[in-house]
Amino acid sequence: MPWYTRVLAHDPLPPGTVLSRRYRLLEPLGAGGSSVAWRAGDLVLGRTVALKLINNPSWAGRLHAEFSAVQGLVHPNLVRALDYEVDIERGDALEFLVYEVVSGQTLERYARQLSWSELQPVIADILAGLGFLHALGVAHGDVKANNVLVTDDGRGVLIDFGCARRFGPTFGAIAGTAGYIPPELAAGGKIDGRNDLFALGVTVERLLPQLKTPPDGRMLRLLRRLCARDVAQRPATVAEVLELFDDSRAVQLAPAGRSARLLGRDTELESFERELNDWLHRGARPVSRLLWGPSGIGKSRLLQQLKWTAQSRVRVVEGSSALAEWSRALRPWPNPSKRWFVAKVASESPVWSK
Repeated sequence: MPWYTRVLAHDPLPPGTVLSRRYRLLEPLGAGGSSVAWRAGDLVLGRTVALKLINNPSWAGRLHAEFSAVQGLVHPNLVRALDYEVDIERGDALEFLVYEVVSGQTLERYARQLSWSELQPVIADILAGLGFLHALGVAHGDVKANNVLVTDDGRGVLIDFGCARRFGPTFGAIAGTAGYIPPELAAGGKIDGRNDLFALGVTVERLLPQLKTPPDGRMLRLLRRLCARDVAQRPATVAEVLELFDDSRAVQLAPAGRSARLLGRDTELESFERELNDWLHRGARPVSRLLWGPSGIGKSRLLQQLKWTAQSRVRVVEGSSALAEWSRALRPWPNPSKRWFVAKVASESPVWSK
């Protein structure tokens, strides 16, 4: 269970607001029925990021589920999730996700007056990203033109994992966009990669009227298969579609197991989880832990994994190696009854330290 009790919708936040004493809101990027996106500055790492905040109280806890599905995944055709936070500065918990910023335009806008031969490489990019997700047993769940950004160099990037789900039986309400949800899900069928292929087929079908030259007959037959209401008539995998596209790229398969978990650090992660469980059992006071080691050995990635492990259960504050940032992170929080955990990178000492 999360360490916080509830997440509430908040009034619109003004630019300049700092969340979790780290992320400064710069400008809104857009809003949907359940979330709002902001361009923000990361005050610890000095970078620009995109923040996704919920604005619908019925979505409490959904962002943590979204982050759990995609944390640690790195692929050129998927937007990268960087962080998950819960801000308590204003009394109630405000949950938000941090993503990398992808500069580009939506596929819907990009496709206007293109030929099919110009559009096809972007569709293949989307397929490559989906193939990576599907190899992990994850369906995106909301493939559509507005959830694809095309960068200045023409690379397609799939964004918005709010409807991402693990393969398997359907539980609860169906997530997705009306018109893109395949019939088998509406009938209570299982979640798998063919759901996303249906949505991609619908996406391309709706882009066809604005193309200056359409696909050839072979491609049109493939699109009809992707949009087939009978799931058995659709291509079985992304790899099959790429082969029919005459695209030579191989689908990048994720490592076996849960790739979101850092590989090669099992000893450190298991030790950390045991210590965290013990600390929570004792109901201890706030505590800090330092991560030490020379440059280039993967401290930042390990710190990220430790933070992700802890933050669904306790308040997590991430400091930088700068003493000033560390001091600010240690200041008392507005609600001292909230337990919290502090993680920090120190750059030069050669050993791991608790």
